[in-house]
Amino acid sequence: MTATTQVLRKSARIAKRQQEINEIVINENIKRENSNKIESTPKKRKVLVELNNNTPKKAEKTLLGVFRQSKRNSNLKENIKQTKLDKENVKKERVLTPALIYQEAKYLFSRSSTPRFIGREKEKEFITNFWKTYICGDQTSSLYISGCPGTGKSALVSEISRNMINQEHIKIPHKIYVTNINCMALKNPKMIYKKLLEEFSPRNQASDESEIINALDNIFVPNKIRKDTSKYVCILDEIDYLITRDQEVLYKLFEWPVKTNSRLSIIGIANALNMTDRFLPRLRAKNCEPQYINFNPYEMNEMMNIIKDRLEILNKKVLNEKNDENSENNNILSNENIKTIKSENTKPLQNYLIQASAIELCARKIAGTGDLRKALDVCKQAIELAEADLRNKTILLKRKPVQPVKEKSIFAKKASTYDTPITSIKEVPQVTIMHILKATSNAFGSASIQKLRSLNVQQKVIVCVMNNILNKKEENVIGKLNAEYINSCRKYRMISPVSKSEFNDLVSMLESCGIITLGKAKDERNRKFTLHVQENEIKKAVSDLPFLTQILN
Repeated sequence: MTATTQVLRKSARIAKRQQEINEIVINENIKRENSNKIESTPKKRKVLVELNNNTPKKAEKTLLGVFRQSKRNSNLKENIKQTKLDKENVKKERVLTPALIYQEAKYLFSRSSTPRFIGREKEKEFITNFWKTYICGDQTSSLYISGCPGTGKSALVSEISRNMINQEHIKIPHKIYVTNINCMALKNPKMIYKKLLEEFSPRNQASDESEIINALDNIFVPNKIRKDTSKYVCILDEIDYLITRDQEVLYKLFEWPVKTNSRLSIIGIANALNMTDRFLPRLRAKNCEPQYINFNPYEMNEMMNIIKDRLEILNKKVLNEKNDENSENNNILSNENIKTIKSENTKPLQNYLIQASAIELCARKIAGTGDLRKALDVCKQAIELAEADLRNKTILLKRKPVQPVKEKSIFAKKASTYDTPITSIKEVPQVTIMHILKATSNAFGSASIQKLRSLNVQQKVIVCVMNNILNKKEENVIGKLNAEYINSCRKYRMISPVSKSEFNDLVSMLESCGIITLGKAKDERNRKFTLHVQENEIKKAVSDLPFLTQILN
């Protein structure tokens, strides 16, 4: 292609563009002449002036800019329109049905749910004062919290931590960095140092243990006074997993908060009541002993109040959705409607999804353990059973239609199917005593598991050691059992081994319970034992004591 041809083609393109621009300008001028008033905006008039005055190339750029802007505006309008349609579809889909209420109820009773904390006022006040004095204030310290599993230790600490950091009325003069570590997840106790460095200084690349400890020393106990006055809070759940032979890790952690210029406060949580006295006796001598508080097991009334509170939250959610539907259906509410809604909001909520007698039965059954988590699990499972009953009923009704229930029947107001639209929670079939009984029998397991759970800790250790000996196919005699029992107690250091006479008494009690059978022999040490419980039953019975799980594994 010659240079002359290229020039001709380029000039033709320019002429074509100029012709298009002229047509646009002429059309706009005709519109303006025909109209008594100018309908275009100031921005459009400015563009027309530019098109008249600019060169063809500049005019083309101006047109492209106008086209792109109009396209963006149209896309934005389409997106807004689509978002409104999506919201309307979600509102249409979220019709109040028994299925939706059961789903909300199961979430409220799940372990991942975090509603408001009920009870534990003394413990709450103690931990809140610790935060205000040592974490929000100028000093640092450590706190050890003990208690049986399911007594709300971790949940209360997490709630107080969130509240103290988010409260605007409390003026904190420094930044607070909080980390929550479950020590059970660590491969070995010394991994806690690396975990702390990752949480508080992620850019630090130290890999050697001594380097990591030095880096943590510089963060928690700086030698020089720095402008940065940040404080660090380390919440260690299951802190008893950091126990070692020399307790070097725990001593190091509890010594950091009492050092001069320290910026670290530690909150340790575990089940053992006397962990610091038993395993860390030097802390008292060094004046490093942490503050201490114990959580007692939940009583029946406390469990009932917590279950009822969660059911009230469910009732309020349902009532709010009902009010939203009313406001959507009637944009302008009459005074009578407003009064009825207000009166419904002020009425005490007593129509629970779970029957009052079923709530009391659940609390009575679990009160012996004091484990709230187990009570919530039982409620959730009972809700699932009630949901399954209604779902099965729905399937049967769809297969074979039945005559409608008469109004005189007590079941007339209840929803007949799983997806029937309803107006209130009263229409949902309730969780009954039968559902709670089935759920508790599943939670507690067989009679063997209940027997194992009723044993004291020493007896549970003996049963775990028996199971290990039988799995290894070693000689199953009392002498071997006693030796392995002493080794396990010394290895894990959670309990001290009892004397030989006490050990024999414990074994005899296991035989009287029907858990084991002892053979006959001249020497007590040569008596053979037979275990009458399965390994999976032992695991379920000791699941709340981590060190017993370690012995089994």
